Amino acid sequence: MCGFWESSAKVYPSTLPPVTILTAQLSPLLLAAQNEVAGKIEVVQGSNTELMGKIEAQRREIEELVKLLEGRLGMLDGAVEVVVAGRKEVVGEEVTEN
Repeated sequence: MCGFWESSAKVYPSTLPPVTILTAQLSPLLLAAQNEVAGKIEVVQGSNTELMGKIEAQRREIEELVKLLEGRLGMLDGAVEVVVAGRKEVVGEEVTEN
C-alpha cells in the first residue's frame, strides 16, 4: 500500500538551471504586477494632466487680478496727486507725505 508521499512513479530532478525555473514561476506574477502598476501610473498621469490644467487657469486668473490691482493702484496714486495739488492750491503750503 502506497501512502501520499510514497509513489511508485519516479520523479526525476530537473535538468534546467535554477534561473530558468524561477523565471518560469515568477514571470506571470511579475507581469500581473507590472500591468497593475502601469494602470495606476496611467490614472495618476491623467489626474496630473487635469490638475496642471487647473493650475494654469488659476495662474492666468491671478496674473489678470494682479494687473487689475496694479491699474487700480495707479489710479489711486493719481487721485492722491490731485488731492495733494488741490490742497496745495487751497491752503497755499507744501504738503509732506507721511
